[in-house]
Amino acid sequence: PVTEQASQTQPTLPTPAVGSGTILVVDDEEMMRTIAATMLQQLGYQVCTARNGAEALAYLEETDQSCDLILLDMMMPVMNGAECLAALRASGHSVPVLLCTGYSAQEQMDDIGTHDIAGIVPKPYRMADLGEAVAAALRGENR
Repeated sequence: PVTEQASQTQPTLPTPAVGSGTILVVDDEEMMRTIAATMLQQLGYQVCTARNGAEALAYLEETDQSCDLILLDMMMPVMNGAECLAALRASGHSVPVLLCTGYSAQEQMDDIGTHDIAGIVPKPYRMADLGEAVAAALRGENR
């Protein structure tokens, strides 16, 4: 029956997974870097950022700060995500990498070949999905 009274039940949203550690967010779009960094900080993580793959590699080589996870955009100028991932693995970095993309996951998997990744996070980000993907990657669970 139709009623003028508002529903008393509110939809429940998934609680995002919170954690700790340092995450390097690599994305050429400033807005996407800011959104990802803000979400991750709200989930309890320390965040560093880079604008492309080359900048990410330089950051990892030049700083003493360890990185627990890399959130890596696939489509970037200078050095894209697939090239950055290949260079990371060739230089001996074993840090877990989550790929982020607004494109089909299968297309991205075709681009990276056999390089090991911790998972793929679709854009635009949803805090619950990002939090769960990061937590799973840090636990060593491939998604």
